[in-house]
Amino acid sequence: MMIIRFLVLIGFCLTIVRTPLHAQEFGRNKPGYKRFEYKVYETPNFEIYHYFENDSLLNELARRSEEWYRLHQRVLKDTIKDRNPIIFYENHSDFQETSAISSTVSVGTGGVTEALKNRVIMPVAATNAQTDHVLGHELVHAFQYNIVIQGDSTNLNNLNNLPLWMVEGMAEYLSIGSVDPHTAMWMRDAILNDDFPTLKKLSSSLLLQRVCQCRQVL
Repeated sequence: MMIIRFLVLIGFCLTIVRTPLHAQEFGRNKPGYKRFEYKVYETPNFEIYHYFENDSLLNELARRSEEWYRLHQRVLKDTIKDRNPIIFYENHSDFQETSAISSTVSVGTGGVTEALKNRVIMPVAATNAQTDHVLGHELVHAFQYNIVIQGDSTNLNNLNNLPLWMVEGMAEYLSIGSVDPHTAMWMRDAILNDDFPTLKKLSSSLLLQRVCQCRQVL
């Protein structure tokens, strides 16, 4: 049953003591409407880039980041050597202006994790639960990329060989757990309509696009 749930959770597009450091600007590689004055706070495992005035929000995000780190570390049996960067935005509109990534950020994108720099870039969502889910999801990606890039028997080319359904499915499974009403709904709908995907279909970009569109609606 766990394998079935893992396969169904495909292509979800998404996505302490602190010491203040210096302000920082990221590269200006696309137009923006605001100037973000970033501050940096260090936690044991993260460098958190932010421009928040609300210390309570920053404290909560830092706490949840460390909790997700410990959880994923236990499950995946891996440790990220250096402090992993996380860039937080106050809302999705600000997130869409990010210059940390060059590509356009769509309305349905919940967060992004860069494979090479391992930076997590994400906004604060409408609810605490949504923010926590995306944070947990993106930090799974950070561990995945760290394992592949730092592994003794792997190299950067292996990133392109990882199936998207596996990468995204694992991130969803480890961030929402084994019981989820949306997943149960999609499972029932797939079985009733004889539309349960095969392994071949899991690699279909059309199928992944459809799942992402469903996720955005929800």
